[in-house]
Amino acid sequence: MASMTHVRGEPDLSNCEIDLVLIAEGFTPIELDLPHMWAFPPDPSDGIGGPAVADPAMLRLYLPVGEDEDDPWVFETSLEAVIDDFIESLASPVSGKIEVDRHLPAGLATRLRELADKIDAACSAAAPG
Repeated sequence: MASMTHVRGEPDLSNCEIDLVLIAEGFTPIELDLPHMWAFPPDPSDGIGGPAVADPAMLRLYLPVGEDEDDPWVFETSLEAVIDDFIESLASPVSGKIEVDRHLPAGLATRLRELADKIDAACSAAAPG
């Protein structure tokens, strides 16, 4: 699995068990976003008070643990790190290539292309003229 880096939040661990039960029961949502969405002028940022994220495929997870729901634990990882881990877990240790079960990565590649096309279409629809 790709590792996530803790970037913000210092929850009160005395209430952590209760918070985790609320999350598990669906009362408190865990959120995931792409912080690159805040990297636009005039005030580019990462959406939580830091500088703009350079990697457009950075993923950020918000884990609402602690007394202040506006200060969740925040973790980040790159979509590239997730994909690298996916490839490494399927690749031959000798060749470094995926030699078996090619349908699994091919399906993911197809889906990622579909999502890229969706982003391109949304940008085209917003373009003037």
